[in-house]
Amino acid sequence: MRGLSVSLVLFCFRFAFGQASEYNSIYKEGKVFAHKPNAFLVEVTRDRRPGKALDVGMGQGRNSLYLARHGWDVTGFDASDQGVRLARAEAAHFGLEIAALVSTFEQFNWRESMEPYRFDV
Repeated sequence: MRGLSVSLVLFCFRFAFGQASEYNSIYKEGKVFAHKPNAFLVEVTRDRRPGKALDVGMGQGRNSLYLARHGWDVTGFDASDQGVRLARAEAAHFGLEIAALVSTFEQFNWRESMEPYRFDV
């Protein structure tokens, strides 16, 4: 799946997520969207050797946690501090390590993040 255009994926993510305040209120109410990872992610990583992954708009971390469980080195970010807090708590609960950052799409330091890393998914 190396043929996926990173710029296209990032473009799609940019418009797929609402405002942090909207999600913070949902997360504070205890609402959980899903614990299962995205089916497409499961499919494209099924036969891949674990590597480095970037989860843009990670929310509560369902995809980050799935990848970490399967040996991936995961960095994820989301504008919702409540979502990132929940992702970190779930990771700690299961003894998983993920780098979960609070950042908007616009604030995320893409250049710094991409230079030392080569993300595989």
